[in-house]
Amino acid sequence: MSNLTRVTLLQKVADPANTEAWEEFESYYRKFIFYIIHQLEVPKHDCDDLAQEVLIRLAKNLDKYDRTRAGFRTWLSTICRNCVYTY
Repeated sequence: MSNLTRVTLLQKVADPANTEAWEEFESYYRKFIFYIIHQLEVPKHDCDDLAQEVLIRLAKNLDKYDRTRAGFRTWLSTICRNCVYTY
């Protein structure tokens, strides 16, 4: 998947009613989200709940993402870390 495709996907998931885009997004980034959570030494039994929290925060804050300030995975990593620290 190229950067252009990811940008297109991000544009699609900006519409919360686009469930197909959210499924594609979740499928594409799920492993990355779990990787970050695992790196922060979260117990396995809490990982699913935290991954869900990350996706909720993304849905609420996706319009705040500015690709001129950071790459998407960097921004997503920050959201993952913040969710873990809050949890």
